[in-house]
Amino acid sequence: MPAVPSCILDPLREQFLALLPPHVDEHPLGCHRPRIDDAVVLDKLVEGLVFGAGYERIADAACSATTMRRRRDEWIRLGIFDLPAVARRLYHGRDLDEPFDFLTWFEYVPRDAPAFEELVSRLRATPEWDYVEREVDIRLAR
Repeated sequence: MPAVPSCILDPLREQFLALLPPHVDEHPLGCHRPRIDDAVVLDKLVEGLVFGAGYERIADAACSATTMRRRRDEWIRLGIFDLPAVARRLYHGRDLDEPFDFLTWFEYVPRDAPAFEELVSRLRATPEWDYVEREVDIRLAR
């Protein structure tokens, strides 16, 4: 069973992959394993988010936990996850004539708190935030 229905994930995947620059293989000998397709890695990352599972738990022969971590870090360095354009591509439940509930879970180390606050303020400034009727912000610390 897929983590997210294809009517939601397919358009989101298409828009996300369009944001990625082409990958250039810079290995001097070109003798390593072929790169796992970005779509495969993205699907695995979505699966982990939806089911709340760790990378090791959802890793399989198609995509290792290490690949998921490295690609996630690569996409973060590129600024892909910061782009409001990604949020604008989400299909809201309202568009499907259903009540819309949305849960977002962010994790960060305390030293990254200022960057997190900046990200949240940027999200709240997007036109999509006008659809938010109620927000509950819960912060947990160890």
